[in-house]
Amino acid sequence: MTILHYVVFWLVVITFAVASSLLSYSFIHFQQRSTSNPDPERSFRESPILSLIWTLSPVGLLIALLVLTFQTIYLTQ
Repeated sequence: MTILHYVVFWLVVITFAVASSLLSYSFIHFQQRSTSNPDPERSFRESPILSLIWTLSPVGLLIALLVLTFQTIYLTQ
């Protein structure tokens, strides 16, 4: 197997671990908030920094995978 397989595998493992951890944290942390705060729209604040990170993270991941894929294709030809 090439290095690309290992890189993709570990990126998927890390992404899964981070997403699962954040999902579990949000389930536990915000479980009781729905009963104590009847109007969630009033307490919600937009975060442009978080939106930017949320958008640029997948873009960076795709660019890294693109570079690794082109390197692998170049080496195999």
